[in-house]
Amino acid sequence: PTRQRLAPTTHAVAACTHLKALTVDALDAASLESGRFRALERLSGSFTREFLRSVAGWCPLLSSVSVSHSHAFWDAFLGLAELPLLEFLEISFCPLFGDVACEALLSRCTGTLRELRLQHNEKMTPGILRTIATASCCRRLRLLKLAGLKGGVGEDGDYTCLAQLTRLHTLHLDGTLSVASRSASVAMFPTLYDV
Repeated sequence: PTRQRLAPTTHAVAACTHLKALTVDALDAASLESGRFRALERLSGSFTREFLRSVAGWCPLLSSVSVSHSHAFWDAFLGLAELPLLEFLEISFCPLFGDVACEALLSRCTGTLRELRLQHNEKMTPGILRTIATASCCRRLRLLKLAGLKGGVGEDGDYTCLAQLTRLHTLHLDGTLSVASRSASVAMFPTLYDV
């Protein structure tokens, strides 16, 4: 099978050298040191600081990464920036991942993101919108989902900078926009399918 869910203590999966997708509850650096996961393209789960820092060296073909419920320090997420094929990135429920970490990650990202989902990270504020709008790795972004921003996205138009993302088709801002803001968004983003 190309997808397998396992407990963090299970080592039998290490024998699957052609595994393309892996979902785990927790994974640390020692699990990947064997080099047997080099073919992985999709990875999701909760990861340690050491794993996140080194993931590009162990899994260079990753194009999709979903990190949730990780308590790794923000600088550990910079390892994701070294994934040259990265197109889908989701970071959710990571209490130490905020604006500073996201700015550092996006400014160093070597991939071309098509989808970015940043959800319920306690330290993330609406100020991150400008960083996303101007990051070179986000120029081809087609889907952006932001949920649980500290303070929410207000009526003052702090999301208007996203108009620079000309390929954006789907924008989810946690349902915090009023009806008036939704109408303005449709006018501002004529290519959007969902606001």
